[in-house]
Amino acid sequence: MYTLNNIRDEFFVEAHNLPLEGYTQDEIEREFPAVIRTKLPPTVSAILKVDAPVELFCADSNEMSHPPRDKDACGPQQWLLPLLCLYSRHSVFLLQLAFQCPFDKNNLVTGKVVSFEEPLESRLVSESTSTTIVRVRPAPHQQMGYATMCPPGSLAMLMHDTYVNEYSLVLYHGPHQSRPDGWISCPLNIGFEQLEDDEENVITDFCFGQSNGHPLLATMTVHLLKASGDVIAASPILFDGAVVPRSFVRESKEFLEYMGESDSDSAKRRQCLAALQFFRDAIGPDNSDTPYVTARTSTVGSTENSLSWPVSAQGPVLLSSMEPAEEWNRAIVIEPFFARDLVGMAIGRERTGLDFGVTPTSSLLPRFDYMDGTDQEEINSMLVNLGVVVERVLVDAGEGEVPDSPFITLVRDPVVDNMIHYASSQGVVSITTNAMRLYSNKIRGEAGAAGFMSPSTQRNEEVKSMAWSSLDVSAGDHRLALTGAVVSSDALLGHTLVAVLSNGIPAAINLTESRYLHESESMFQANEEEVETKSSRVANEALNAMESTSPLHEVLAPYINKVSQGLTGMGKIVGGSTAPQDITPSTLGTVISVKERCEKEIVLPLQEMDKIAAFRLKELKEMYKSQLQQMAALKDTIDLLNERMKTTQQY
Repeated sequence: MYTLNNIRDEFFVEAHNLPLEGYTQDEIEREFPAVIRTKLPPTVSAILKVDAPVELFCADSNEMSHPPRDKDACGPQQWLLPLLCLYSRHSVFLLQLAFQCPFDKNNLVTGKVVSFEEPLESRLVSESTSTTIVRVRPAPHQQMGYATMCPPGSLAMLMHDTYVNEYSLVLYHGPHQSRPDGWISCPLNIGFEQLEDDEENVITDFCFGQSNGHPLLATMTVHLLKASGDVIAASPILFDGAVVPRSFVRESKEFLEYMGESDSDSAKRRQCLAALQFFRDAIGPDNSDTPYVTARTSTVGSTENSLSWPVSAQGPVLLSSMEPAEEWNRAIVIEPFFARDLVGMAIGRERTGLDFGVTPTSSLLPRFDYMDGTDQEEINSMLVNLGVVVERVLVDAGEGEVPDSPFITLVRDPVVDNMIHYASSQGVVSITTNAMRLYSNKIRGEAGAAGFMSPSTQRNEEVKSMAWSSLDVSAGDHRLALTGAVVSSDALLGHTLVAVLSNGIPAAINLTESRYLHESESMFQANEEEVETKSSRVANEALNAMESTSPLHEVLAPYINKVSQGLTGMGKIVGGSTAPQDITPSTLGTVISVKERCEKEIVLPLQEMDKIAAFRLKELKEMYKSQLQQMAALKDTIDLLNERMKTTQQY
C-alpha cells in the first residue's frame, strides 16, 4: 500500500508492507521492510505545494513490490518498487522508487527515487490555462479483470477545457522498444456541441468497461459519467502494445459480423464494417495459431487508415435514476461492477448515494466521428433505454453538512465480486447486492439450462442488498478524516480493508468479521443498525416488468409434453401391413382409435402451439410498430422544439 504524506512542506511516498500475492509469510518477513519512506525530488514537491495532489496509484501491472526487472538500472543491491503515478490538476508524474539492501525489516527504511518523468508534459504545456485534469487512470490490465495486458506505465487522462467546454481523453501508451520515451494520442474529443454548459452535463469521471460477454469490446469501451448520473460511452479506446488473447479477438469479430448482417444501407451495418476495419488495422489478419496477439495503434497514415479516425461519443447508454423532485445529488465517481454477460457499473454520488446500473453488449460497438448526422441519430435511437439502474442504495450520512469538495471514491473488492466499498472522508461503507446477477440471468434467459438457477427459482428470488459501516472516522476524533483505502486479497492477511487517515496512520479492518457482525445485528437487533439502506423501487419494477409476459418456452411446455407422450404411445403399436380385402371390424376399430388418439394427443396440441406462436409473433410486431411510432413522435417533437428555439433566439 502506498501513501503520500506532507511533512514540513516536503512530500514523501510511504510503501507499507502488506502481505503480497505469491509470497509466503516467511518470505515477506525475510525480504520486505515494514515501511519504506521515499522523499520526492524538490521539483515535484515545489509543484505539489502550489498544485495540490489529487491521487497516487500504481501504474504497473504488478500491484506490489517485486524483484527488480533490470538490476543494472539501480545496482544489484537495490530492489525496485512498481511504477507509481502521482497527479494534480495540472501535472502528471511517473515515479520509479527503490530501496537499498540489506535493511532492517522491523524499522523504517529510506527509499530513493531512481527516476521520475512527466509523460504527459508535452500535451499539458500545449493546452490553455483553462484546462484542468479531471481524472487519470491506469491502462486496463488483466489482473484488474480486463481483457488486455498493457505496457507498464500506460495511462489514460481525461482533461477539461473550461473556456470552450471541451473534454479530451488522452492516452500515454508507455515506453516500449519502438518508442522508448512513449507516445501520446488523443482518440476522443467531446465538444460543447454535445454537452451543454450546465451543471448536470459536466463530466466528472470515467472508467473502462468490464463484461464476461465480449470482454475485449467491453475493455475497449470508456464510460464517461456526467454529474447528473447519465453515462455516455466511447469506443474503440485501445493502447498500443496491448496484449490480447486471440480468442477474444475472434469472438469480437464474429459478434461485429453478426450485428452487421442487416440491410446494406443501414447505419448499424456501416458502423460494424468500420469497427471490423479497425480490428484489421490495429491487430492484423487472423492467420496465426498463437494464443495472444499484440495491438499496434501508433501507425498514423492517411484518412483511409482507421487508426487515425477520431472516436465518437455515443449515448447516453445509461440514464440517471434521480427523480425530478429529488434534491440535487451530484454523481462524481464511477467504477466497473461485475454483472456477468452484461456491462455493470457502480456510480457514487456526493451525498452518500450509490447507483448500480447495467447496459447490454450492444452498447459496446465502436463508433467513429466520421459518421453523418443521420446515422448518428439512427444509432443513438437504438441506445435509448438500453441501460437501466437496477438498484439504488441510500446510506444515512448522519449529522453534519457535506463538505463542498468531499473525498469520495469507490473501492472494488478483489475477493467478493458482488461487493464494493463506498469510501468518504467520514468512513467506509461496504455494500453487497445481487441485483446485477438477477438482472443478468433474466436477460440471458438460458441461465436454467446453463446450470446457474432454474427459471422458477429466478422468479422467487428478490433483489437483496446490504450495507454496513466498516469504518466510521467521524465517531472518534472529528479532526481526523479518511484519505484513502485499499482491500487486500492475500490469503494470509485475509479479507482486510486498509484505510489511511489524515494523520498518516493506517487502520486495518477485517471485512469478513464486520460482515458477519452486521448480519447478526440485522437478524437480532435490526433497529440498532448504524447504516440504513433503502432498495429502490426501480430494481423490483425492472424485474417485475420482465415477468409480466410469460416466456414462450413456458407457455409451450405443456403442449410439448403432451405431444411427446402421444408420440411415445404411438411407438408401442407394432404389427405388419394388412391388405384392404383382409380388413376386419376389429382391425378397422383399432385404426380409428389410433387415428383419434393421434389427432387428440399430437395434431391438436401442435395446432395450438402454432396459434400461440403466431399470436406471439403478431404481438411482437405490434410492439415493434408501436415503438417505431413513438420514436417518430419523439423526433417530431425534437424538431418542433428546435424550430421554436431558433425562432426565440432570433427575437
